Parts: sequence; structure tokens; C-alpha cells
Amino acid sequence: AQNTVERGGYSEYQTGLAVEFSAGKSGFEKSNEYKWLIEHGVDYGFVERFPKNKESTTGKTAEPGHFRYVGEENAKRMRQMGMCLEEYTAYLDSQSQK
Repeated sequence: AQNTVERGGYSEYQTGLAVEFSAGKSGFEKSNEYKWLIEHGVDYGFVERFPKNKESTTGKTAEPGHFRYVGEENAKRMRQMGMCLEEYTAYLDSQSQK
């Protein structure tokens, strides 16, 4: 359960920066809506928060419909660098310490 449900007071949804998308059906990751979000979400500052290929890094089970607003510049850099939010914030921290 720790990999799928946040403890009280720790949910990103409380920040107002996270959103859950759905196409009204299960298997959202196979929908055209999901494909569009993956391709164009960065143009609006959104990234997939818990991607399947980053489960070991995020410590969370993949959530294809969970997107996080990080701003357009950050979203595009994250995509270009192939980073999830945890990796990107660690990268930014390392850059600020130089």
C-alpha cells in the first residue's frame, strides 16, 4: 500500500500541482488521450509523475493518469534529459552546489 497510496498530509494533490486524467475507462495508458498528454503535456508544463520505467526511482507504482505541473521549461528539460521529478530535482540540487 505504501507504493500506491500516500499517507495523510503527503499527497501531491494537496499542492494544487497534480492532476489525475482519465478517459472514463480502465487502461488509460493505452488511450489516445494518454498518448496526447505524453506527447504534448510538456508544452503546457505537465509531466507524467510516476512513469512505469521509473518505479525504482520514484518508489511508487506507475500511475499513467497522474501528471504534475512543473512549468514548461522544466517539463521540456525533464523530457530531453529522460528524468522523472526525483532525478530532476536531484540534478538541480547538484547544479546549485557547484
